Amino acid sequence: MTFAKLIESTHIVRAPHDGISDGRYHTDLPRFYQKHPDKAAVDGFFELVKTDKPEGYYEPRYTKDGAKIYQTWEPFTPPEPEPDPLVEQVEQTASVVDYNIMMGTLADPSEMEE
Repeated sequence: MTFAKLIESTHIVRAPHDGISDGRYHTDLPRFYQKHPDKAAVDGFFELVKTDKPEGYYEPRYTKDGAKIYQTWEPFTPPEPEPDPLVEQVEQTASVVDYNIMMGTLADPSEMEE
């Protein structure tokens, strides 16, 4: 069983492995929370009910209902990949680099005084 704290609908924080609850230090806080869910709630942690991610592009969403946090999946459209640089842009960049190497400078030749 996993315990988590709901930060916002897109973000949760899992309970740490060890920490202080009920005024005492615990080396296995999740196990303590399993035995004492009321103490977990006081600390802001609730049982996380996970679901399997569907195929495709989905991102998780979380909602708290009662003493549990439920995970759902929302579809999203991935960003378009960056286009490959044009051959001319690559050639121009390569010529600038070659020029800088030959001249021993980092300046762009188009910025150099004539």
